[in-house]
Amino acid sequence: MQDIPTSSIKIPLHSAAAIQCKLKEYIETGDHYLYICDVEEIYTDDKEKAVFSWDGYSKIASAKEA
Repeated sequence: MQDIPTSSIKIPLHSAAAIQCKLKEYIETGDHYLYICDVEEIYTDDKEKAVFSWDGYSKIASAKEA
């Protein structure tokens, strides 16, 4: 993985990671869709903390606090 460079995709502020994909196909699976993609690039920013949630999003904290 690499630090976030200048990119043409729009990466939300304070993102710890973003994955740029190219859609190959999608399959309808009942009330959902399964997206099959090729990963073209992975962007990371080690300065941003990853955020995790549990209990149905009633608790949210960084990985170090969890």
